[in-house]
Amino acid sequence: MKKITAILLTLVLLFATAVPSLAAMPEVAVPCYANTSQASVTFVINEEGSASWTIACIGKSSCTGIYAITYLEYKVGNSWERVDLGNTNDQYTYSTTASRTVHTNEQNLTAYGTYRAVVVFTVYGTQEDETITLWNEHDYGI
Repeated sequence: MKKITAILLTLVLLFATAVPSLAAMPEVAVPCYANTSQASVTFVINEEGSASWTIACIGKSSCTGIYAITYLEYKVGNSWERVDLGNTNDQYTYSTTASRTVHTNEQNLTAYGTYRAVVVFTVYGTQEDETITLWNEHDYGI
């Protein structure tokens, strides 16, 4: 009987101390959009300097179309410069009247440094159109 009481008391103490610590966790801010359920950019650079980034946007039922511009930037001092992608404006553009879009791009990097993949989504819908800018940053060879 004493063992059961000791185990129960131990469990009560464990749960009593866990609850306040969970309550002290910081809240994560999640943006709330009128036409967009989810938007993201993932970015990886392998050891050989091949950069790959994937953009994704999923609209809500109010979404009537998505326009996306994506590009790479290289950090120079405290500012960012676009990487030469060999096409118009050194960027890729995508447009759809669907409520979702996913695209992957690749680029071989020519120098070590800090890079970031940037995407600017414009999501059209029955609500106000919204612009969402996201980026993901990684170092190469540093």
